[in-house]
Amino acid sequence: MLSSSYHRGTIYSLVWGKPCSVDGSHDAGPWFFTLFSCGDGIIFQHNPSRLQDEAEDINTLIRTTNNLKLKLPMRTEIAWKPNFSIAAIGNDDGSIELFAATSLRLVCTLHAHCKIINCLRWHPEFTQASSGASRCSCWLASGSNESDVLVYDLTAVLDKKSNIDSGTPSEEARSPRLITECSQLLSGHKNRITSLAWSSHVDGLLASVSYDGTAQVWNALTAAPIANFRGHQNRVLCVEWSQSDADLVYSGGEDYTVQSWRVTEQEFRTPPEQKSKSKGKHKGSKRHHQPTETEAVKASTEDSEKLPAGQQEMNNVGQLLEEKRQQLLLDAGKVTAEKVTAREVNVVSATEAFVGTGGSFGQQVSEVASSAEDILPEDLHLTVSVSAPQAAVESEKISRHASLAGKPKKKKVKSLLPVCSGHDNRGKHFAYQDCILLSDLFYGSETVKTEAAERSSHLGLFTDRRGVFDLLKTEGLHHQKMGNIDYQLLLEIWKGNIGGTLKTASEKNCLSDYLVAVASISSQDPACWRPVCHQFAKQLAAEENHQRAVLYLLACNDVYAALDLLLEHGMYREAVALGKCRLSSRDPVLVKIYLAWVCQLSKDGNYELAAKCLLAIRKPADAASLLAKRADAYCLKVAAHVCTRAADDGRARAHVLRYVQHCRLAGNLQEVVDTLGVHRQLKGYELACTVQQLLVTQLLHLTALPPDTAVARMEKLQYLPEFPVATGNATPPGSETDLTQPWRTLLLQEQPFLSFIAHMWDLHLPVTMATVAVAELYDDLRGNQQASGSQTNDETLIVFLSNEIAMCVLSLLLSDAGAAAVHLSNCLGTSGIVGRPDLLRSVCNLIFPYGNVLILLLPRVTGVIRHTSLTLQALGHTSVQF
Repeated sequence: MLSSSYHRGTIYSLVWGKPCSVDGSHDAGPWFFTLFSCGDGIIFQHNPSRLQDEAEDINTLIRTTNNLKLKLPMRTEIAWKPNFSIAAIGNDDGSIELFAATSLRLVCTLHAHCKIINCLRWHPEFTQASSGASRCSCWLASGSNESDVLVYDLTAVLDKKSNIDSGTPSEEARSPRLITECSQLLSGHKNRITSLAWSSHVDGLLASVSYDGTAQVWNALTAAPIANFRGHQNRVLCVEWSQSDADLVYSGGEDYTVQSWRVTEQEFRTPPEQKSKSKGKHKGSKRHHQPTETEAVKASTEDSEKLPAGQQEMNNVGQLLEEKRQQLLLDAGKVTAEKVTAREVNVVSATEAFVGTGGSFGQQVSEVASSAEDILPEDLHLTVSVSAPQAAVESEKISRHASLAGKPKKKKVKSLLPVCSGHDNRGKHFAYQDCILLSDLFYGSETVKTEAAERSSHLGLFTDRRGVFDLLKTEGLHHQKMGNIDYQLLLEIWKGNIGGTLKTASEKNCLSDYLVAVASISSQDPACWRPVCHQFAKQLAAEENHQRAVLYLLACNDVYAALDLLLEHGMYREAVALGKCRLSSRDPVLVKIYLAWVCQLSKDGNYELAAKCLLAIRKPADAASLLAKRADAYCLKVAAHVCTRAADDGRARAHVLRYVQHCRLAGNLQEVVDTLGVHRQLKGYELACTVQQLLVTQLLHLTALPPDTAVARMEKLQYLPEFPVATGNATPPGSETDLTQPWRTLLLQEQPFLSFIAHMWDLHLPVTMATVAVAELYDDLRGNQQASGSQTNDETLIVFLSNEIAMCVLSLLLSDAGAAAVHLSNCLGTSGIVGRPDLLRSVCNLIFPYGNVLILLLPRVTGVIRHTSLTLQALGHTSVQF
C-alpha cells in the first residue's frame, strides 16, 4: 500500500512513535503506534491503518502546542526514546529539540552543534550488564556534518519533565530549557558522522561511522576511544550492534559490502587525514607541469634510444616536418583549422595502415609525404613523414582548438549596481556592521534611527523606497563618472523618470533603439505595440541580453514578468531594486524576491548578506540564526544584538551564552563584563569572571598553569585591583594541621581563598550580595554549566573550575553546605585535572587550605560567610576568615 502523502525530496529516516496531537489524544485505530517519516526538511506522521488519508505535518502540531509564530528550522532527523516519552528532532542549523509525547510540548533545546544533524540515538532503557534500568538510559548521542560525536546526559531535564507532568507547576517551570554544552565530546573522526549505535549489552558503549571510511567504538562514560575498524574501502554509512554477541558489530558503506568485526580484535588508531580535493590548476603540481626545452630534448633523446633505427629516422624526419609546417602556418596564415584537421587525419590513417601491415620504411615515407604535401603551400616540396602517435596527438590538439574556436565565449554580465556590490564585498566585518546598522534602523529609538539613517546610504536595497531612490541616484552618478551613460539612463527609467531620461539622452546625443521604444508608449495604442514588446523581450532574453529584455517588459507595464526574468537568471540585486521602485512596500512579491536571494546566498555560504535580506523583510530571528552559523565570537555578538533589538530575549540569551563562552576561553574577561552589562539576567557570569581572574593569577604564581595558554594571557578586569598572591603556612585557629593531608596552607590577605572571593564580590562588583537574589545567580550558573568530563584543554578546564568555585561560594551564601561540598568535589573529579599532580595539588591548596578540616567545618563556614556578606558594608568592609 502506498501512502497518499508525498515528500518533495528524499526520505532519510523512518521511525515508529507515539501518536501525537494537540490535546494529547489521537485516533490510531487498532494501531498503538504511528509512523514518522523525515525528508525534505519536514516530518510527516502517518496512520498505518489509514495510509490513504493525508499525513500530518508535525510542525503544525508544534506551532499550535507551543504557540510559536516564528519560522521553524528544517527537520533532518527524528529519534524516539525507547519508552516513547520523548522525541528528539534534529535540525539543519545544528540544534536538537526535545518534545514530550504526545502533545509535542517543547521540553529542551540542545545547541552544541553548528552544522546539520545527521543522526540521533537514545541509549537503551535496559542492558544485559545492568540489573535494573541502565544508568545511561537518559543519554542521547548525536552526529552532524562535523567530525565530533556529542553525548548529552539529560537526566535532569527528564526529571524536570516528570515533575511537571505529575503536578501543576508554574509557567516559569514549564518554560523550555536551553543547553549549549554536551556532557561528553567524542573526538577522533576526520569527517562527518553518518550513523550511531548504542550497545544493548554494555552501558555507555557507542559505535560510530563516518565519511572518513572508519568505524569507531567509544566508552561514552569516560569519552575514551576503544577500537577503530578500517576494513571498508570507502565512506561508511551505517552501523549496528549484534543483539546476541556483545563483541560483534556490523557496518556497511559505499564499497557495497556489509562487514562484521569484533571489537576486541581491533586496536585504536586515529583515522587517516582526508585528502583535500584540488580545485583548479596548481602551478606546482606534476599534472600541470610544463617541461622545459631541455627536459623535452632529453626525454625525446631517451625515447629515441629505445626505438629501432628505421623508426628513429622516421621520427626525426617527422619532427623536422612538424617544425617547418608550424612556421609556415604562422607566417602565411592561409590554412584553416578545418583543413589542417582533415589532412592530419588522412596522414594518421595512412601511417597507421602501413605500420599495421608491416609496410617498409620507404613506403611509409612516400605515402605520408604525399598526404603532407596537400597541407603545405605549393612552393614547399618535402618527401618526409611523421610517426603515427605524434600525428594522432597533433590531430587531437587541432580538432580541439577548432571546436573551441567555433563556440562564442560567454560574456560576463556587468552589474548595474557596482557601488552596492562593492560595499557587499568588503568582507564579513563590514557585513556585520551593516546588520547592526539595519537592526538599529528598524528597531531602535528615534535617536538611534536618525543616526543609523545618516550612515545607511549604501543599504538602500534593504530599507524603504526612498533608500532605493537614493541608492540608484548614487549608482547613476557613478556610471556617469565612468562613462556608462546607457546604464545611468537605464536606472532613471527604472525610477519611472521616462521624460527626464529622454531629455537627457537627446541633449547628450545618446538616443538608442530601446529609448525610442520606451518613448513610443506615450503616443501609440498599447494594444498594438504591447505584443511586439513582449516578443522582443523574449528574443532579447534568449540572446542573454536580460537588461534590455527587462526594459521592454517595463515598457509594457509588466513589472512581475520583468522581476521573474531577473530572478530566473540570478540577478537578485536588480530584482530587489526594480521591485522596490515599482511595487508597493506591502506586495508579497518583494518578500518572495528576498527569500529567493536568501536561499541562494545560504547555498553560497554568504550568511552575512543573507542576514541583511532577512532583516529587510523583518525576520530578525532568522537573520540571527544565519549569523550564528559562523560560530565565531563576533558573529555571535552581532546575532545577540539583532535579537535584543527585536525584543527576542530567548534567542538573544542563547547567542550571548555562546559568545560569553568564546570570550572566557580566549581570556577576554573585560569583553564578557561589557556584554553582560546589557543582559542583566546573565549577571552570574560576571561573578565567575572574577573567580577566573583570581584563580588564574594564583595558579600562575604556583607554576601549576602553563603561561602560554589563552586564559593565562587574559585581559584584566578594569574595576578589579591587582590581586595579591597566596602566602603563608598557618594552621587553623584552635586546631592542628591534619597530618594525613600535608599540603600547604595558602591565605590571601590572611583569608582563605573562598572567603577572599566573597570579599572581592562585595567590594568591587556593581551590586552587593545583600541586594541581589543569590539564588537566581546560582541557578543561572548551574543551568549552563558543562559536565565534568568534557574538559579537553587548559582553557575549558579553567572555565569549568571557575564556575564550580563560584557556585560553591554562592551555595555558602545560601547556607547550603551540601551543595558547596558537591561543587568542591566536582573541582577535583573533573577529567581535565586527573593525571596532573601539580595542578591538583595547587587547587587543593587553594580550596582546602586546612586539609579535610574545611569539609568538617563547612556547616559553620556557611553561616560565617552569609553573615559576613550581609553585614560587610555596615562593618566597613572588614575581612573575615573561617
